[in-house]
Amino acid sequence: MKLNLDRIMILDGAIGTEIYKRGLDPTAIPEELNLTNPEIVKDVHASYVDAGADIITTNTFGGNRIKLQSKGLEKKLYEINKKGAEIAKEASQGKALVAGSIGPLGRMIEPLGELSFEEAVEIFKEQGRALLDGGADLFLVETAIDIMEVKAAILGLREISEKTPIICSLTFTEGSSTVTGTSPSTGAVTLNSWKVDILGANCGNDPFVFPEIIGEMAEYTETPIIAYPNAGPPDRWDEVPPERFLELAIDIYKRGANILGGCCGTTPLHIRFLSRELKGRKPAKRQKRIGIFFTSRSKLLTCDGSRTIIIGERINPTSRKKLANELKEGKLETLKKDAIEQEIAGADLIDLNVGVADVNRRELMKKATIELLKILNAPISFDSDDPEVIEAGLRFYPGKALLNSTTAKKESLRRTLPIARKYGASIIGLTITEEGIPETITERLKAAYRIIEEASSYGIPKEEVIIDPLTLPAGSANPSITLEVIRRLSQDGIRTVLGISNISHGLPSRAIINASFLSMAINAGLSFAIINPLRNELMGAILASDFLIGRDKRGERFISFFSLTKEEPKTKEQELTLKDLVIRGEAERASREAERLIRERIQPFSLIEDHVIPALEEVGDRYEKKIFFLPQLIASAEAAQAVFEVVRKNSPKAEKKKGRILMATVEGDLHDLGKKIVGLVLESFGYEIIDLGKDVPADRVLKETIRFKPDIVGLSCLMTTMLENMKKTVRLLKENLPEVRVMLGGAAVNANFARRCGADAFSRDPFQAVELAKRWIDNEKGKRIHDLQGNAHARGIPRRGNGA
Repeated sequence: MKLNLDRIMILDGAIGTEIYKRGLDPTAIPEELNLTNPEIVKDVHASYVDAGADIITTNTFGGNRIKLQSKGLEKKLYEINKKGAEIAKEASQGKALVAGSIGPLGRMIEPLGELSFEEAVEIFKEQGRALLDGGADLFLVETAIDIMEVKAAILGLREISEKTPIICSLTFTEGSSTVTGTSPSTGAVTLNSWKVDILGANCGNDPFVFPEIIGEMAEYTETPIIAYPNAGPPDRWDEVPPERFLELAIDIYKRGANILGGCCGTTPLHIRFLSRELKGRKPAKRQKRIGIFFTSRSKLLTCDGSRTIIIGERINPTSRKKLANELKEGKLETLKKDAIEQEIAGADLIDLNVGVADVNRRELMKKATIELLKILNAPISFDSDDPEVIEAGLRFYPGKALLNSTTAKKESLRRTLPIARKYGASIIGLTITEEGIPETITERLKAAYRIIEEASSYGIPKEEVIIDPLTLPAGSANPSITLEVIRRLSQDGIRTVLGISNISHGLPSRAIINASFLSMAINAGLSFAIINPLRNELMGAILASDFLIGRDKRGERFISFFSLTKEEPKTKEQELTLKDLVIRGEAERASREAERLIRERIQPFSLIEDHVIPALEEVGDRYEKKIFFLPQLIASAEAAQAVFEVVRKNSPKAEKKKGRILMATVEGDLHDLGKKIVGLVLESFGYEIIDLGKDVPADRVLKETIRFKPDIVGLSCLMTTMLENMKKTVRLLKENLPEVRVMLGGAAVNANFARRCGADAFSRDPFQAVELAKRWIDNEKGKRIHDLQGNAHARGIPRRGNGA
């Protein structure tokens, strides 16, 4: 049996729910069965092989060190995963491939969590190695909610096997993005750049959004696509019968999927229907969009020639004494301020250069990258003359980045291109050879094509190479050479980039010269401009030029930028209020501003009422509108907490909390990321949080509720198979403490379920939890609210895949 994507292949259905049907204790973890009762697991696999599955997945979804540790099984990690692959191999009887299932770790990687990226890489390697030893034919990284975790998995798995195919499957909540803000198109571009063999989607809340998800992915990649939705939403995962599931799968197939199967709630009969109708068909034709793409965790930047792309140049310590001094001291305040201001001003990519002397630039680049990931949406251009410094940033970057820069020198290409290939970055190539900067048009073109050819030999296509024909001072060189090189390369379909300011070096009226040269370069075909976007004359030159040469056909961008109603970007520190700083997630500056205001005799607590709460409400509004995503939400909450610390220090009375909320993830569920985020936001709003952790038995929740006397008990559940435990916990609380309000949350839960099991409310996200707390504790104490609003679709953290 071989992986053959010239025809439609069929994946199996749910493993977890099928195992539970065979009597697994709801509080146990399915992976343990590989050792204690392998015949049950083998029976599930065999049923899918018999149904016609070409690929079956191992019962190892939660077989990583972190999850096994919570059940005291970490010492059996190798045994559990190896045996899982062996069972599947035996059940396949050579009729199906065995995919080693690798689920989320259950902890977030920094800066969203405390788990280090390198530790995550090692954890994935442990599991992958055991699966390979058990005979897995390929890896299936599934139900991924954070693209950074996927990167750790890919790097770890590639380190133990270059040849074993890797499938990566993301989970999109409500179809629009993952929990951490990655859309289907952004995910497709990113995973494509990281050279996974197959990418796609599984699990989630509404299976009927899958055609749209797969269609969006198919527009941005030529990589084969996998799709395996649930047989229903979280609390009704068995409601889509095989006939209806087949109709859904046919729709998904038409949108471009190459492998189809089922997630939570799907049965062998579902897979039999898919196999009979779709197996062996030729894949539907796909049409990929033209262009070069860059991504951050939550943003897709398309560069298709329809406008000039702006790279913000300010994070460069050359000639910037304050920035250089801060970087030498390991401080990043100016760096972060520059990044935010440039993005607000219109930069599409942010250039990141930490090139100061006498520091460990690799560590500094890593540190700067992690900090920028908290506050930026724009993709990053990593800039250094040392490839190791660039790699230090690229390794921790959760998207497709730009590598700035390499040259036409053999040594430069030899050191840089493997890094670009490894991390899937596009490159900027400077037309500098061993002899220096070529003086003639012909020589510079020759240098440009040398870069392109060498990149091609490393598997980096021509469209991923951006040539910088170099800007030299107008007083010492002929600018027309640079312009002509741009023109010739553009005619050959090659993208170009220029830093502009060097053209006016040593000359008066630099702004006029810079803007004029920039306009001429754009007219010659320039694709990217490295500029200071805070300079209106340069932004104006770009927008006007794009308008006049027909890139901005109706002048919409030009008019929008210069509209009288346009809000001028706030570029000066003194113009930013404490509220602005909390919204931006600038914790250090927010803390300092809070101190300053208190020194000016502003009442400490008014900082909370007048700045922090309004800021968090605006963050909530942006989160609701999907302008902000999880990283920005966490950064703002951290900034709010920094202000709280200042207030607490200056006003002991402020230590009094608004109310007490006890939180727990129900027994059997090992996922509590969503609950932690909710707790963080509630804490930012001034509530005391007591977190009992995950896998908490009902009787312990009751005991701790009696002990702490909270105003609210919040319960979370991510796994559909643990909903019964949630019901049990709610019932126990209400039987013994009917006066305590209970709110439920998590991807496996919705308003209907909360109502049915006797809870007081369902909270779909952190800000709805805040609203509930306000109503129950702040404003209407004593009044019971049975339901906040009827959003039937949970929007929290998705549950685990394969039905458990």
